[in-house]
Amino acid sequence: MPPGLRRTLVACCIAIGTVLPTTSAAAQSTLPAARDLYAAAAYEDALQILNTIRGTAQPPEDGRAVEQYRAFCLLALGRTAEAESAIEALVQVAPSYRPADADMSPRVRTAFHEVRRRTLPAVIQRT
Repeated sequence: MPPGLRRTLVACCIAIGTVLPTTSAAAQSTLPAARDLYAAAAYEDALQILNTIRGTAQPPEDGRAVEQYRAFCLLALGRTAEAESAIEALVQVAPSYRPADADMSPRVRTAFHEVRRRTLPAVIQRT
Protein backbone atom coordinates (compact mmCIF):
# COMPACT_ATOMS: atom_id res chain seq x y z
CA MET A 1 0.00 0.00 0.00
CA PRO A 2 1.45 3.39 -0.94
CA PRO A 3 2.35 5.62 2.05
CA GLY A 4 0.01 8.42 0.93
CA LEU A 5 -2.94 6.06 0.75
CA ARG A 6 -2.10 4.57 4.14
CA ARG A 7 -2.01 8.04 5.76
CA THR A 8 -5.32 8.95 4.15
CA LEU A 9 -6.90 5.71 5.37
CA VAL A 10 -5.62 6.22 8.92
CA ALA A 11 -6.84 9.83 8.93
CA CYS A 12 -10.30 8.74 7.74
CA CYS A 13 -10.53 6.05 10.44
CA ILE A 14 -9.57 8.55 13.14
CA ALA A 15 -12.08 11.10 11.85
CA ILE A 16 -14.89 8.54 11.76
CA GLY A 17 -14.01 7.32 15.25
CA THR A 18 -14.19 10.81 16.72
CA VAL A 19 -17.23 12.01 14.79
CA LEU A 20 -19.46 8.99 15.36
CA PRO A 21 -19.55 8.13 19.07
CA THR A 22 -21.33 4.96 20.13
CA THR A 23 -25.03 5.24 20.80
CA SER A 24 -24.60 4.47 24.49
CA ALA A 25 -21.91 7.12 24.91
CA ALA A 26 -24.07 9.63 23.05
CA ALA A 27 -27.04 8.84 25.28
CA GLN A 28 -24.96 9.20 28.42
CA SER A 29 -23.56 12.55 27.35
CA THR A 30 -26.89 14.01 26.25
CA LEU A 31 -29.09 12.98 29.20
CA PRO A 32 -27.34 15.46 31.52
CA ALA A 33 -27.71 18.10 28.79
CA ALA A 34 -31.44 17.41 28.63
CA ARG A 35 -31.70 17.68 32.42
CA ASP A 36 -29.89 21.02 32.30
CA LEU A 37 -32.20 22.29 29.57
CA TYR A 38 -35.24 21.19 31.59
CA ALA A 39 -33.88 23.00 34.66
CA ALA A 40 -33.42 26.11 32.49
CA ALA A 41 -37.05 25.83 31.31
CA ALA A 42 -35.98 25.08 27.73
CA TYR A 43 -38.59 22.34 27.49
CA GLU A 44 -38.76 22.04 23.69
CA ASP A 45 -34.97 21.71 23.43
CA ALA A 46 -34.82 19.18 26.25
CA LEU A 47 -37.66 17.20 24.66
CA GLN A 48 -35.86 17.14 21.33
CA ILE A 49 -32.77 15.60 22.96
CA LEU A 50 -34.85 13.14 24.99
CA ASN A 51 -36.74 11.99 21.91
CA THR A 52 -33.44 11.44 20.13
CA ILE A 53 -31.96 9.23 22.85
CA ARG A 54 -35.24 7.48 23.71
CA GLY A 55 -35.00 3.75 23.02
CA THR A 56 -31.24 3.70 22.53
CA ALA A 57 -29.11 1.11 24.31
CA GLN A 58 -28.69 2.52 27.80
CA PRO A 59 -28.85 1.40 31.42
CA PRO A 60 -32.42 0.90 32.74
CA GLU A 61 -32.14 3.83 35.14
CA ASP A 62 -31.27 6.14 32.22
CA GLY A 63 -34.28 4.84 30.29
CA ARG A 64 -36.49 5.66 33.26
CA ALA A 65 -34.93 9.12 33.53
CA VAL A 66 -35.55 9.76 29.82
CA GLU A 67 -39.25 8.88 30.16
CA GLN A 68 -39.56 10.84 33.40
CA TYR A 69 -38.04 14.00 31.93
CA ARG A 70 -40.10 13.55 28.75
CA ALA A 71 -43.21 13.55 30.93
CA PHE A 72 -41.98 16.59 32.87
CA CYS A 73 -41.30 18.53 29.65
CA LEU A 74 -44.58 17.53 28.03
CA LEU A 75 -46.55 18.55 31.11
CA ALA A 76 -44.70 21.88 31.24
CA LEU A 77 -45.61 22.45 27.59
CA GLY A 78 -49.28 21.63 28.27
CA ARG A 79 -49.19 18.48 26.14
CA THR A 80 -51.06 16.40 28.72
CA ALA A 81 -52.05 13.43 26.54
CA GLU A 82 -48.45 12.90 25.38
CA ALA A 83 -47.21 13.31 28.95
CA GLU A 84 -49.62 10.66 30.14
CA SER A 85 -48.34 8.31 27.43
CA ALA A 86 -44.78 8.90 28.63
CA ILE A 87 -45.82 8.19 32.22
CA GLU A 88 -47.63 5.01 31.10
CA ALA A 89 -44.48 3.85 29.30
CA LEU A 90 -42.51 4.47 32.47
CA VAL A 91 -45.00 2.56 34.63
CA GLN A 92 -45.03 -0.37 32.20
CA VAL A 93 -41.24 -0.64 32.18
CA ALA A 94 -40.78 -0.09 35.92
CA PRO A 95 -44.06 -0.64 37.82
CA SER A 96 -42.54 0.01 41.24
CA TYR A 97 -40.71 3.18 40.17
CA ARG A 98 -41.88 6.44 41.70
CA PRO A 99 -40.06 9.73 41.23
CA ALA A 100 -39.23 11.53 44.45
CA ASP A 101 -41.91 13.97 45.58
CA ALA A 102 -39.22 16.64 45.93
CA ASP A 103 -38.58 16.38 42.16
CA MET A 104 -42.17 17.17 41.22
CA SER A 105 -44.62 20.02 41.46
CA PRO A 106 -48.10 19.21 42.78
CA ARG A 107 -49.48 19.20 39.22
CA VAL A 108 -46.85 16.72 38.03
CA ARG A 109 -47.29 14.60 41.16
CA THR A 110 -51.05 14.42 40.49
CA ALA A 111 -50.48 13.41 36.86
CA PHE A 112 -48.08 10.61 37.90
CA HIS A 113 -50.50 9.44 40.60
CA GLU A 114 -53.51 9.35 38.26
CA VAL A 115 -51.68 7.54 35.45
CA ARG A 116 -50.18 5.00 37.89
CA ARG A 117 -53.62 4.39 39.43
CA ARG A 118 -55.11 3.81 35.98
CA THR A 119 -52.22 1.79 34.48
CA LEU A 120 -50.86 -0.29 37.35
CA PRO A 121 -53.67 -2.89 37.58
CA ALA A 122 -53.15 -3.95 33.95
CA VAL A 123 -49.38 -4.05 34.41
CA ILE A 124 -49.73 -6.22 37.51
CA GLN A 125 -52.11 -8.62 35.77
CA ARG A 126 -49.74 -8.92 32.81
CA THR A 127 -46.82 -9.83 35.07
